[in-house]
Amino acid sequence: MTMRTTRNILALGAAMAVLTAGAAPLLVGAADHLDSPNARANGALDITDIYAFDGDNSVKTVFVVDVNPLAGMVSGTEFATDAEYRLNVDSNGDFVADDVYTVTFGPNASGPKQSLSLARNGTTILTGRTGNANNGGGAKVYAGIKDDPFFFDLAGFLRWREGVDPHDGNYTYDGSTNLDLGDFFKGTNVSTIVLEIPDSWLGSSANFWVTTVKDGVIVDRMGKPALNTVFMNPFGGTTQKDPYNQTSPGPIGSATADVLMWGSQFQAVE
Repeated sequence: MTMRTTRNILALGAAMAVLTAGAAPLLVGAADHLDSPNARANGALDITDIYAFDGDNSVKTVFVVDVNPLAGMVSGTEFATDAEYRLNVDSNGDFVADDVYTVTFGPNASGPKQSLSLARNGTTILTGRTGNANNGGGAKVYAGIKDDPFFFDLAGFLRWREGVDPHDGNYTYDGSTNLDLGDFFKGTNVSTIVLEIPDSWLGSSANFWVTTVKDGVIVDRMGKPALNTVFMNPFGGTTQKDPYNQTSPGPIGSATADVLMWGSQFQAVE
């Protein structure tokens, strides 16, 4: 067995969701789908999930960024041409990006395909097109439409929440706990960016988070999944959601870092 490089990855797209049920059930957020006003208004920059896993051999790592929730239905199917998709990697544990991998897209290159480029710390290392496996500068990038890998049983969740005040913490359903009413996301699509890089670019340990940026402003970000969806404005409203997305993870101790600005949102109340 080969010992792999250890990575303290901040998030691997988790199956966690917040939904509300009224006269007509509405999907408010799942993982990180539709988590803030800015994200909802910019489907191509709305991060749904992020993933990291071993590449096709023992010396590479793959990162995945999904955007455009319910692509072709709620969102479009193309990537934004006036924005940046940034993968931020912290390799020394101070929660400040040591390397930033930026993917940008142009208009249609041919037919439905878009041109794309990948830069590492501001230097372009490859160019290509969506729908292709693009190689260059030691990296590989694929971007295109794929089935949404996020799973959530919406009907089962609503069965548990039926007729219940979502704020009082009480549940009235006392039936079977083996509900299997289907995956709400089955057959739905997202726009995905897949980046493969050598492990040597990460070092022995690495954290990562993703941001989408337009006109110098962060539209959405994701590290640990569902934090914005669940903990920001947990009882209604949206006033915290865009400001939270525009906060940086670190540096530790900074007045603008997550812990000092939002730490109280995540403390258990006895």
